[in-house]
Amino acid sequence: MPGDQLQIMSVMAGSGAAGAGVQNGDGLVAVNATELPQGPSAEAQARAILVPLLAERTSIDLTVNRRHGSFAQGTTHPCLCV
Repeated sequence: MPGDQLQIMSVMAGSGAAGAGVQNGDGLVAVNATELPQGPSAEAQARAILVPLLAERTSIDLTVNRRHGSFAQGTTHPCLCV
């Protein structure tokens, strides 16, 4: 359905994401200022964007959508299951 957004399913305790304040249920808006796709094929499209982006980095900047709006989550070490 249009508007479907990639979502954080689980944040590992003690991870960089947890330290940066990422929470289960946060919607993924952008990684390193690269906007992520939405909609029914968002997962496959995001994989094509994220895999090369994360392979060359030791930290990333996330922008997430929480109930109260979008905001930057700061820098975290990438660990992504796609």
